[in-house]
Amino acid sequence: MHCVSQSIVKVCIEKGILFDILLNLIYLDTCSLTIKPFFLPYSQNILGALSARDDSFKEHIVNSGGITAIAEAMTRYPASRQMQARGFVVMWSCAAGSGVPKSLKVRVGQCGIEPVVNGLSNHITSEKACEDALGCIKCLSTVPQNKELIDDRAVDLIYACMLLHSENSTVAKAALAALCNVSVNVDTNQVTEITKEDLDAIVLVMRAHQDVKVVQESAIILLRNFTFFSSNVELMAETPFLVNLVRSAMAKHNDLFLGRAEEILRCLPEPGQ
Repeated sequence: MHCVSQSIVKVCIEKGILFDILLNLIYLDTCSLTIKPFFLPYSQNILGALSARDDSFKEHIVNSGGITAIAEAMTRYPASRQMQARGFVVMWSCAAGSGVPKSLKVRVGQCGIEPVVNGLSNHITSEKACEDALGCIKCLSTVPQNKELIDDRAVDLIYACMLLHSENSTVAKAALAALCNVSVNVDTNQVTEITKEDLDAIVLVMRAHQDVKVVQESAIILLRNFTFFSSNVELMAETPFLVNLVRSAMAKHNDLFLGRAEEILRCLPEPGQ
C-alpha cells in the first residue's frame, strides 16, 4: 500500500476497483475453511486508513458492502483479537465525523452493533479492545435508531469494562461517554433505569480518577441524565459518597460542568440527612 502512489489509489477508488479488490479479499477469507485469516487484517487496515482520511471514502466503503463484509468477518473469527480490534476501528471510523450523514450512521449501526458488542464480550480483558469498542458504541449510539439495538446485555458489558479496568482512565472515560449516549433517547423521551451496581461502578471510577477532569465530566453528564427518572434519583440519594464526589469534582477542577453538577446536587439530599 505504501508503494502505490496517491494518484493511482485515487483512480482505483473512483473506478471502484480498490474497494472491489479489498472486499473480494475479505470475502475469500471469510468463506474459507482456514482457522487463521490471511488477507483480512491487511484489508481492514487499508479500509480503516481510507475511512479516516476522507468522508467520501466512508460512503464508498458502506455502499460497496464493506461494513457488511467486516461484520461477517468479525462473526467468522470471534477469537481473533486482531480481527475484532480492526473491525472496531473501521466501524467507528466510518460512522465518525460531523460530515457523516445520519443515514450512513444508521446503516453502519444496523450491521455493526451486534458484532461490536460480541467482540467486546469476547475480548473484554483487553484494555485496548475495550477502548475501541466503547468508542465505536458511543459513536453509533448518537443516532436514535441505533440506540434501540443496544440492549441490556450491551449496557451490562459497558459497566463490566468500567469495573474490570477501573484503574485505566481512558477506558473509564470511554465507558462513561458511551453510557451518556445510551442512557437517554430524546426522540422517545426515555431514560435508562439504573441499579445499585451501576451506581457503584460510577462511584468507583470517580473515586479512582478524581484528578482526571474528562472522567469527572463524563460521570457528571451521565449522573445528570439519570436524574430525569424519579426512581434513579431515589437510588442516587441512597448511594454513599455520590454528593461528596460531585462537590469534589466541582472544587478540584473549578468547574460547574455547564451547570450539570449543581442540577445533580439540587436533586439529592445532603449527606447525613
